[in-house]
Amino acid sequence: MITCAHCGAALSAAALRFCTVCGGEVGPWNAETTALASTPADVGSRRVLIAILTALGVAAIAVTILLVREGDSGSDTTTAATTTETPVAPGTRTPLPPTRVFVPRTAAASLSTGPSPSASFSQTRPAPATTTVFAPTSAPASDPATVVARYYDAINRGDYPTAWNLGGNNLGSTYAAFVAGFSDTVSDRLTVDSVSGDTVQVRVAARRTDGSVHLFAGSYTVRNGTIAKGALRATGTTSP
Repeated sequence: MITCAHCGAALSAAALRFCTVCGGEVGPWNAETTALASTPADVGSRRVLIAILTALGVAAIAVTILLVREGDSGSDTTTAATTTETPVAPGTRTPLPPTRVFVPRTAAASLSTGPSPSASFSQTRPAPATTTVFAPTSAPASDPATVVARYYDAINRGDYPTAWNLGGNNLGSTYAAFVAGFSDTVSDRLTVDSVSGDTVQVRVAARRTDGSVHLFAGSYTVRNGTIAKGALRATGTTSP
């Protein structure tokens, strides 16, 4: 028996290093004497402690494994849900989303609304420069009165080559003199009085650049669509 120097407790094992009451150090420690001095109660408590620690470790490992398995199963479920496709019955076509077609406004206007059928005929024709009283629309171009009207129309438009070819070259002058004869004329007003065969009786009112109007009367003979001969005489003059 020994006594603890710290608390005075009587100890049964002289080789113990620490007091079993206060835990203070009793004296020098010897492994052999300590092992021999260990009581069965101490050995049993140690075994219980080791068993508890072992059980706790096994439980911790089991919990860790369970959590890892649950995490793996959850990721597999997510992947399966993501990649699952709805089965389509054989022979059934999956409808495609509607396709939008963008058409420029100009193209859309040309497709939706076309020109009116009468649009190409709605333009106003410019008024002819010539002023004629007799201008038959149903007569052929070689009709005597029509040929004379075309002749004066060309003169009023300043188209002297056409007037020359319609018979001006048959009126006894050169082309230069023919053109110079109309240098002071603004317009010619033609009136067809009568047609007898190839002969056309006419009256002409020539407005000059000074504003005066000179009156003429005469006839033209037309053959093969051109004026073959003609003659006019002055009948009067009106002041501006």
